[in-house]
Amino acid sequence: MKRSRLIIDLLTLFPFAAAMIALALAPDEIPAHWDFSGAADRIGSKWEILLWPGIILLLRLLLGWTEKLVRAKDREGEKNARYITTSTIAALALMDFLSLYFMRFSISRDFDIDDYNSAVWQISMSLAGLSMIPYGNMLPKLRLNSTVGLRTRYSVKNEETWALCQRFGGKSMIAGGVVIIICAQLMPDIRSFIALLAVTAIMCIVDCRYAKWAYYKTLGSREEDGQ
Repeated sequence: MKRSRLIIDLLTLFPFAAAMIALALAPDEIPAHWDFSGAADRIGSKWEILLWPGIILLLRLLLGWTEKLVRAKDREGEKNARYITTSTIAALALMDFLSLYFMRFSISRDFDIDDYNSAVWQISMSLAGLSMIPYGNMLPKLRLNSTVGLRTRYSVKNEETWALCQRFGGKSMIAGGVVIIICAQLMPDIRSFIALLAVTAIMCIVDCRYAKWAYYKTLGSREEDGQ
């Protein structure tokens, strides 16, 4: 746990250090927004570079608050909190990468923007898909709680339904992560982000349908057992 805390702290502080270097190198006015073709469509102050570290800090605080809530509120809070810790590390790593990309883009335009945009889509979407694999692996280990996991109106009905849903949700998340990684390699542009949204939507629909089926399956089993 101490190692995880150290990693989270480093991932939170690193963008601030990078922003200090970027501020020292950047001109007073920098490109502050880009369209999908990579063309700058707004010019802003170089101090806007600090927005990314600020967003990352807020994300860390939000996930940290969620972790504390899980520890305090749930019976298996300590075990379930590990899921939040893993989620925090993955989310901060992805945000750190994106912050470095935009800082680099703000400071200089002396590189091939098409290749750079292709790289950022490919790497960020690959990281997003890759982060889903450890999530999926941890999902079946979650105990019934009020905060994290595959939670639907049916999955929280009883422990048996919960366990079935977390096992299924874990498998679907791992499969979805692999599909997203493949899409990122085949479509290294905004299409990979669209693929991520599509895969996530399909996963949500399938998982919710399965949760309903699992609930009625366990209900039928209990009736057969005379419970």
